[in-house]
Amino acid sequence: MKKNNNFFLKTKIANSFMFSGRKETCEKNLIKTLKNVQRNSTKNCKNVLKLFILNLTPIFKLNKQSKKRGKKKKITYTPYLIPNNELRINFALKLLKSILLKNQKKNIINNLSHEIINSITSLNKSVSIEKKNEIQKQVLSQKRYFYKFRW
Repeated sequence: MKKNNNFFLKTKIANSFMFSGRKETCEKNLIKTLKNVQRNSTKNCKNVLKLFILNLTPIFKLNKQSKKRGKKKKITYTPYLIPNNELRINFALKLLKSILLKNQKKNIINNLSHEIINSITSLNKSVSIEKKNEIQKQVLSQKRYFYKFRW
């Protein structure tokens, strides 16, 4: 989230939530969610969005590896350290998009604004933060594979 790396949070979010190349509608939806967040919270919406993304970024992720021996297929999960902040934020936005698409009771605008507000008010109510914590617990349960890393 540094300015000298030409990394802008708004365009990164818009690119990750874009469906079938409709960037303008995605940007309009993002502006609507930021307005909803601004109405429901007393803090600045840009700072709230940065805090939400920082709370959502995991440090590790699990890589799925499958090995075949004859007819049997063995699947192992190895923990992987995400090296830099841009990749962590990309992974967090993909995780958020998958969570929002699963919970499509309402439209994505309302779901995203509710996720942001829930994560800022209390960390336990947000579904996306719970999913991140679940992934981190799975990584810690697979810590016997950490010997493969070069730190």
